[in-house]
Amino acid sequence: MSARWHRSASLVILALCPHLTRAQGPIAPPPASTEPLRAYQNWKDGLRLQLQDILDVARQSNISGLESLIRQMEIPNSGDWFVKAYGSERGGSYSAAYENDLQRNGSNFEAFLRQLTNQEGDFFVRKVNDAPAPGMEERMLDGLQGGTQVYFATWKRRGSSAETRGNPAGYFVFVDGSFRLIRAFDLMPNRPMMGSVSGAPRGDWSTVSGNSAENDPAGHPRNGPLQSGVQVASMPKCDYCPDAEYSDLARKNHLRGSVVLQVIVQPDGSATDIQVSNTPDPELSRLAIENVSRWRFRPALDKAGNAVAYRLAVEVTFRLAY
Repeated sequence: MSARWHRSASLVILALCPHLTRAQGPIAPPPASTEPLRAYQNWKDGLRLQLQDILDVARQSNISGLESLIRQMEIPNSGDWFVKAYGSERGGSYSAAYENDLQRNGSNFEAFLRQLTNQEGDFFVRKVNDAPAPGMEERMLDGLQGGTQVYFATWKRRGSSAETRGNPAGYFVFVDGSFRLIRAFDLMPNRPMMGSVSGAPRGDWSTVSGNSAENDPAGHPRNGPLQSGVQVASMPKCDYCPDAEYSDLARKNHLRGSVVLQVIVQPDGSATDIQVSNTPDPELSRLAIENVSRWRFRPALDKAGNAVAYRLAVEVTFRLAY
């Protein structure tokens, strides 16, 4: 075939498609897929795989893809599903509560996944139906019909001990071929105090107020900069402070009460030198220390805006809720 034919053919193509001769700008990336990443089985490993797939999308900084996958975890036709799962009387109220919390749950779950993007670890899944915890989990299963399975997922850092409970991801059910999020947990950003809790036994916390680094008359350590003479413009604020979980031993022995800890919030936001100031039981002390050691703070700032070490008294309260 002659070169003359090639030149003629090229002229014909350009004549028919003149837009090909214009300078082309940057090519926009394809839109994020809104399709499920794969098919999942209604079992613990199925949920673990789905969560890992979603975390992989978060690690790619694919925000639109992550938001799309989280939206897919909403229960389709939730009103009908709750009525089918719990009956008309309970189902209606449960559906209303679910719809009311839908946006908050999605936001909490997205924030949780973003926290994990730089961590090495694994998801662990428990089927709630096998051994529900007293309180919220028992109420969650009460009146549940049709063999519906409820799952609870946690994230554990790689290398953590088998006794470590991990950070809760949320509760899930399997609906129409995919796992759906029915409850996520708050990370409580920028909140110096958590309010009352309900549901499964957990611990809430608050800081013991005061400006001096000395102890108060009751023996509780007060808040204050570690280095004397430093004037602070802001106290530490907790950016990641999940609730303390009850252990089987604490639940079995019906332990409750407040553990007061003295911690030093370092300039990098970690909590170190954790000491028990007051406790009702050694087991609750252990749980409080284990939990607070995982917290991450926005550090205290001095008048010049520099992060400084700060002695902080933290009170972790364990309440049994049935």
